Amino acid sequence: MINPRLRNAYGKEGEPMQKLADKRRLQEFVKREYRKHEMGFHQLSKKEKEILKRMVLGMDSLEIAQQLFISRQAVEIYKKNIYIKTELRTLQDLVLFAVIFDILL
Repeated sequence: MINPRLRNAYGKEGEPMQKLADKRRLQEFVKREYRKHEMGFHQLSKKEKEILKRMVLGMDSLEIAQQLFISRQAVEIYKKNIYIKTELRTLQDLVLFAVIFDILL
């Protein structure tokens, strides 16, 4: 139990307020940095969005191709277009982007 005198220094989950403030600042910074890539997401075709969701879930090109009944080479082309349109360079960036903007829904 948190000491009542210190209660104001803690958030709902018992984290120190400074830690919560730092966490919020980091979240806002990341959102600002990735906001410029959001336009690229809206330019993605329906198929590219399906492939992006599967990439974020950790599927490789062959698994994606089998699920969507397309060739592995087609998946590679779609992936290349996803990176170009979103202007992101790594899978980690795509995953973070997807989490920030709730793309997995």
